[in-house]
Amino acid sequence: MALAAAARIFKTVKKLRETLAATDEHLAVMLDGSLSILSATDNPMRFAFCALGLRELLREFSASVAPDSEVKECGWWKGENGKVTRRDRISFYIYSHVHPKAFAKNYVTEIETAVAELVQHIDELSGCLHVTSEQMGKDEEAQKSLMNEAIQQFSQVIELAKEHRSELEDRLASILDEA
Repeated sequence: MALAAAARIFKTVKKLRETLAATDEHLAVMLDGSLSILSATDNPMRFAFCALGLRELLREFSASVAPDSEVKECGWWKGENGKVTRRDRISFYIYSHVHPKAFAKNYVTEIETAVAELVQHIDELSGCLHVTSEQMGKDEEAQKSLMNEAIQQFSQVIELAKEHRSELEDRLASILDEA
């Protein structure tokens, strides 16, 4: 079972890395560096450094695919005190300027759940950055699991965005055919 899980995470990381490199090579380098430090078992700070790298990777990726100015221009953005949140950027990456109401409710629910889970993982990664003796004494397997889950959730959100774009293209093609 552990071998199957390792194979699944390897496949996820490979696919994620390809997507990141296609977006901006800098993002793939950030992923590589984060995972490299995680494998340095002689470094007691590896989980904090990996968490920092993954958190910053998610921030950089979101900023590159969902700049604040574009998020603020889309019709569905509500804005909290004029600030674009992590959740806003991730949602914009998936929906772009298309209002979520344009899609099936079950699809929107799936997206909102995935986005909420990714934001939760980012918050948990942030908790790893407080390098206290308690944090450093946390279970190693739990720490590895958190890093893997964050990567898998990030990859899932990217896949949902790809599906969304495909669905949107199909709908637009259908509308054009009818016209």
